[in-house]
Amino acid sequence: MKYDFIQSHSSIFAVKKMCEVFKVSRSGYYHYIHRDISNRAIENSKIVEKIKFINKQCFGVYGSPRIYEVLKDNGFSYQKPLLALKEAYLIQKNILKTSLLLRLVSALKRITTYLVVKYLYM
Repeated sequence: MKYDFIQSHSSIFAVKKMCEVFKVSRSGYYHYIHRDISNRAIENSKIVEKIKFINKQCFGVYGSPRIYEVLKDNGFSYQKPLLALKEAYLIQKNILKTSLLLRLVSALKRITTYLVVKYLYM
């Protein structure tokens, strides 16, 4: 996102020069930074928060089908593909961990505990 870069570096470089380099208009940049948050962005953030909450409650074991069922049981109706995309985005951003990763960590903890106990008392 060109506008995000310009906004984050506006204290270092001149906005006018960065707009020229990225071949965007200054008026477009200023319109971008002063715009309201869209309804879709607000709805997406609500979905993400619900997914994070459910994932935290179930210790990261639920995938998108189960999350969909929990949301449906609580009166929320979203499409399964939309939830899968949101969950994939959260996993990619390392906000949610995959259940496989959690299982591996759990197994490593058990093995480590076993080895420590075995060699400590031998």
